[in-house]
Amino acid sequence: GAPTRLETLQGVRHTRMMPLGGTQGLEGVLVAGRSPHCVLFARGDVRVHPVKLDRGEGVRSAARFTNHRCADGVVMIADKGRDRPRGMLKICTLPDIAGAADAPWPLRVRHSGATVHNLAYHAATGCHVAVVSRWEEVDAERRPEGAYEGKVPPLREERFQLQLLAPYTLETIDTYDFDHQAGEHALSLAVCHLKNTRQSDVLIPFICVGTGFVNGESEFARATGRIYVFETSTVVGEEGIEGKNTFKLKSLWKSSLEQDIK
Repeated sequence: GAPTRLETLQGVRHTRMMPLGGTQGLEGVLVAGRSPHCVLFARGDVRVHPVKLDRGEGVRSAARFTNHRCADGVVMIADKGRDRPRGMLKICTLPDIAGAADAPWPLRVRHSGATVHNLAYHAATGCHVAVVSRWEEVDAERRPEGAYEGKVPPLREERFQLQLLAPYTLETIDTYDFDHQAGEHALSLAVCHLKNTRQSDVLIPFICVGTGFVNGESEFARATGRIYVFETSTVVGEEGIEGKNTFKLKSLWKSSLEQDIK
């Protein structure tokens, strides 16, 4: 093979592991790197939890640290961040959750005001996409008429929507409504890397949604489903949340099949 050059070795970033050894009652290792994380061992299982610093820095190395102000913590050499050209020494404490080390670590809670059915991460933009639903009253033109008018309770139906959530803030920046009048329910969501005619040698992440049609016995139930393919496009000349770029959903293709897409 090709010889290894000095500049190649200088560009290699080493990943270091620091054993936690009972720090805050946790057993496992802290993996330093561009995306630092803790690998914890508890109850015969292995869980990986990200370690996020305040400016998005990576971690070059870490060691256990104890003094009168930090009884049982970790000292880290943080890599340069988005707004700082040099690294920094940081003293950190891990959460005191030894009893729940084998459970997820929620960093924050955001109320969406709807039922969240599916959630996926779009790494190319840093956005999340979610399939949500809300119960709303049936449109006036679809309510019972004639002998049944005014004799039935208010009718409600579940309406599904695809939401594009902004990086960092998870604010909704764009939506796509599915055909609720035909009883269309979104059943599955995935970010798929596919080829296209613009860049045949590159796999581009697309957002794919599978749906199905759910109707009552009094209506003709379509025994079919649809596959939707979306892409995210950057809006030129429009500033998003916190000065970041803003993105929009663009529907590229949809096709009907003779079954629900789950």
